[in-house]
Amino acid sequence: MTNQPVRRPEPTTTLLTVLWAVTVAHHVYGGVAFGTPERTVLAIVFTAVFAGTVWLGRLDARRRWAARTYTVLLVGFWVLWLGCYEGGYNHTLYVLLRQTGSADLLQRLYPAGSDAVISDDIFFQGTGILTLLVAIALGLALLRRPRRTA
Repeated sequence: MTNQPVRRPEPTTTLLTVLWAVTVAHHVYGGVAFGTPERTVLAIVFTAVFAGTVWLGRLDARRRWAARTYTVLLVGFWVLWLGCYEGGYNHTLYVLLRQTGSADLLQRLYPAGSDAVISDDIFFQGTGILTLLVAIALGLALLRRPRRTA
């Protein structure tokens, strides 16, 4: 038996996995708690995108197109859309405005009847905010990632 060191995943892989897990838990919970099956369908879509992202990450070192597509997915889909928009705008900003009593701005940004008006459920809002925090960590890990020169 040889003593080979345990290979740890890259920080980006770990953070992507955490972001996916939090996002899926958030949407499945929201789908069940609020009777919105479209949230559960989104969890399935996010799982497919996650699987594709991981697959591209494994091809990343061998194929330039895979490396570029992987980076575009990490930044565009996971960090900007899910993290900044969904977690930042739809949850973090919403909660901050509610907590600070900014009713005017709250009504302008989140009009009654829009999909963005969401509940006060602590688990739902907490996991929504957590997506932003994990996405920020993922973005920072991407910035620290060594560039490939090939």
